[in-house]
Amino acid sequence: MLHWEIMQLRLILGLVVLLTAGAFVGVAHEVLTPAAALDSLIDSLLDGSEATDDIAVLLVELEAPSTSLHLQMAADPAALVVVRRSLERWLSDLKVRGRLRDDVLTAVGEAVANSVEHAYGPQGGWMHVLGSREGNTLRVVVRDGGHWRKRGSGRGRGSRLMRALMDSVVYERSDSGTAVTMYRKLPSR
Repeated sequence: MLHWEIMQLRLILGLVVLLTAGAFVGVAHEVLTPAAALDSLIDSLLDGSEATDDIAVLLVELEAPSTSLHLQMAADPAALVVVRRSLERWLSDLKVRGRLRDDVLTAVGEAVANSVEHAYGPQGGWMHVLGSREGNTLRVVVRDGGHWRKRGSGRGRGSRLMRALMDSVVYERSDSGTAVTMYRKLPSR
């Protein structure tokens, strides 16, 4: 047997031992903390002997898909990327795909861009993006605490775009800020 074949076999054997030990972590306990689960796994692998080298184990806990989205951040152009990525993940969790997904991403992106551009002056401010699924309807609210500033001529297509992409768009302006609430029906499951 060649040296690399022996190394491959050792690696495969090590992975089998790790998978077997990992399958039994926490079987005797109801719930383990991540630290306790790692300790149990390492103890199981060492089987009472001392470690002769460093040991590194990565434990990954997957989050359950969320039916809601809640973001709070500075109303800053850099926030557009954060909102888009978070919204993409949330829509993916909800199994929203294709054109419907793109429509929601575009409409919400426009509302967020409007908040960043129009709600505050140079001092900046905050914004919230809240998303929920209510039955077969998506509801997304973009809220800020600013006061809308005048826009330049030849502008203002964002509102028309949001209305074209969503089933309903409602603006609420008050002394405490602006909220844009958008609704979009989802296909029946």
